[in-house]
Parts: sequence; C-alpha cells; structure tokens
Amino acid sequence: MSIVINTEEELQNVLDQPELVIQIIFINPERHPNTEEKNEDFERIAASYGPDHYHHRFYKVYTDSGIYPGDALLYLHHHKRNFFDQYDIYLAVFQNRKVITLADIDGGDMLHGQ
Repeated sequence: MSIVINTEEELQNVLDQPELVIQIIFINPERHPNTEEKNEDFERIAASYGPDHYHHRFYKVYTDSGIYPGDALLYLHHHKRNFFDQYDIYLAVFQNRKVITLADIDGGDMLHGQ
C-alpha cells in the first residue's frame, strides 16, 4: 500500500532517503476522470512488492494539496521547474536524490528518464 504525502516537508523527508527507490503518484481525484483506475493500478503494483523489495517505497500525493512534481524537482535542485497540469496524473521515481523517471501516465508522455 502507498502512503499519502500531505505537505511539502513530508515530500522533502521522503526524497531525503537515498537508500530507497521512491515511487510517487501525483493525482487529483476531483479533476481527473481516470484517477480511480490509475490509483487502483498503482496500489496493485505497490502491493505486489514483497519483503524482498524492502528498498522500494510507494507514495501518493493529491495535487489539490498544492504539491506537484515540480516541487520535488525544485527541491532536488533541478535547473528548471517544469509546468505540470493539475488535471494530469504523474508518476515519478527517485533514487539517491535523483529523478529516475517522470511521466504523465495518463497522457503517456515521458518527461524525464527511460
């Protein structure tokens, strides 16, 4: 199961864990029609990681809290803060305070990574 991040400080604390692979879904259930489906998919993936994958953590950010993927990028000292549409659903993967993947999972756009 994923853990909800409610504040920017909580997001920063999560990103400061270099030994973990951190996967975060950024969603807004009130503004996006596919939120429930994408959330269920994310929770299934999180649940599939057993004890052998102890270094993987799954988090969820509701963007109506005012926290967006750009806040994570800015905290990790990226040179630019990309524009993120509050209506889209994003998946971000971080490790060692670096962005591994950042994608608009509803639109299919890879914004950073592989």
